[in-house]
Amino acid sequence: MLASRILLNNLECFDEEGRRTVAFAQEEARLLGHNYLGTEHLLLGLLDSCDRRTGRILAEAGITRHRVRQATVSIIGHGQRAPVGRVLLTPRARNILESAVDFRSTKDPVQQVSLTDILMGIVNEPTSIALRVIDQLGVDAVHMRACAALVVGDGDTWQASPVASLEQ
Repeated sequence: MLASRILLNNLECFDEEGRRTVAFAQEEARLLGHNYLGTEHLLLGLLDSCDRRTGRILAEAGITRHRVRQATVSIIGHGQRAPVGRVLLTPRARNILESAVDFRSTKDPVQQVSLTDILMGIVNEPTSIALRVIDQLGVDAVHMRACAALVVGDGDTWQASPVASLEQ
């Protein structure tokens, strides 16, 4: 694997929206009283910082911040109290960010990691809480992968699905 270790204070390979997503994810974890940053927080952070393309993928799937927050609380609940200091990445959240870096470095090493790359990491982490949340919302992860693949133009990596082009 090509990924360098992702640290919350060292995200230079991410574009501005990608860094904002991680910052928003940290805030979501604090708001929920969780002392860790998990995949579910990354999904919430992604929804907080959505660009047009990624927002369209999520909107077409019916994934909203409100619905994701409700499903997250339903699955893992609220924490006891807001953490003080650093919020650490869970291993799966780290995998998602590292997968996004790996994917981007093989597609276009000059371009920084984008929101869609992070979304692809989320829908490609099969045992994550974020994917459980997406499933609880009744969204087909295979369809989400296909939509993200259309946006980034990576048909080889993602399973093909008969979906309309999102660039129309």
